[in-house]
Amino acid sequence: MTARIRFRPRRIERSGDDSPASSLRTFVVRMTGCWQIVACGLSLVVTGLALAPIELQRRLIDDGVMKSDGGLVITLGLIYLGVILLHQASKFALAMLQSWMSESAIIYTRRHLWRLRGDEPSPNGEGRDIVNVLSIEVEALGGFAGAAPSQALANAAMLLGGLGYMFYVQPAVALCGLALLAPQAVLAPLMQRRLNRLISIQVRLKRRYAAAIGDEAPPDRKEMKIRTGHLFRNRMTFVLWKTMLKAGLNLLNAAAPVAVLVVGGLMVIAGQSTVGVIISFVGGFNRLAEPVRQLIAFYREAAEAGVRHDMVAEWMTSSSSSDR
Repeated sequence: MTARIRFRPRRIERSGDDSPASSLRTFVVRMTGCWQIVACGLSLVVTGLALAPIELQRRLIDDGVMKSDGGLVITLGLIYLGVILLHQASKFALAMLQSWMSESAIIYTRRHLWRLRGDEPSPNGEGRDIVNVLSIEVEALGGFAGAAPSQALANAAMLLGGLGYMFYVQPAVALCGLALLAPQAVLAPLMQRRLNRLISIQVRLKRRYAAAIGDEAPPDRKEMKIRTGHLFRNRMTFVLWKTMLKAGLNLLNAAAPVAVLVVGGLMVIAGQSTVGVIISFVGGFNRLAEPVRQLIAFYREAAEAGVRHDMVAEWMTSSSSSDR
């Protein structure tokens, strides 16, 4: 019989009153505390171990294979394997810590909101409202608080560290690849602001739709048809903009390694670079594509989490007022 692992949520001290956190940032700090600092530090370790293979690949090719040094190839291969094992172990530890903080925030918030609700029956329409708050919105909000900050730091460190290394080793090749990644810094925020507005609208439309379904009186069919139409149009508009953004970013990400191969290949032929540098740079730019996507996703998640926090805070305020 397999022994059960007993997990305990993080102990979160009561603030002394039932007022909601003043902002999403305050909520994150309150729910995760000093453990968020630990998670951020661990995320930097994960990033450093993820960047190490870029240099190891270059050394394997240039110093080992090209110079026919079998001993160095074996040594670097063993170091490479050790780095991979440490990287996976640190990623596992980080994932567990982030999940523990997330689930602790979720269970604390659910218990706190349930206490605010009290034992009285909910008025018409509020039964479905409390279900949405306690399940969907709180879970998404707690998940953001536990994982998003440290994950965003890791992605930012990965992006800056990778580019810094490439510019240190071969500035010309790095600049060529960066020229195709840089437009993302302009394209992504412009389109993301549009997506953020659509997310805010979608969350509020879903909440109103759920509240209408939860009413004891049957909802008007014409009104529900209009509501579902709004949900459909807003969702399709969101998908359109999101797909356009994803296609544009994928195009730029795919073009960067091609530019490195062409320009770097010409430099190798001219004796201005090495094969190991080009191989490691192609792998490096492929690694940088994921942090860019994740950072853009973080902005979207932060915007959605802000909306959810405002909704939970609004519900807490209305529940506290009704108890008086």
